[in-house]
Amino acid sequence: MVIDASAMTENPWAKIEELTRCMALLLIQRGTPQEACAYNESFDRSADDWLRAWIVGPASFELPTDPLVCRILLARFRYASADATMLRIAGHPLPSPSEAATLETYLIDLWYRGFRSRWLSGESGVSVQSN
Repeated sequence: MVIDASAMTENPWAKIEELTRCMALLLIQRGTPQEACAYNESFDRSADDWLRAWIVGPASFELPTDPLVCRILLARFRYASADATMLRIAGHPLPSPSEAATLETYLIDLWYRGFRSRWLSGESGVSVQSN
């Protein structure tokens, strides 16, 4: 899937919102499990590695083959999209002048600072089993 960034609005939060929402939809269309899944930290490390490469070149990438890594990516994209929507509506500026740095903050850093624990607790309606 190639995402045409030029077709997106000029609001940087809207760009991030659209990009993360498109990635979540792509993962769902691919058949990523949305139900309870096994979890361990190696899946998070794999997701981190994939995200760092994707942020550098989102136009050309292959989704991970492991459905559990995809499940974690789906959760990350959903949380990032929801936050981007709220921040866009509230009129907040990006926390970094770079959209790539903001993506890394929301998809990796904030995952460990709060989104992950909320996801593991089942806040989004998805129960997660720890291995």
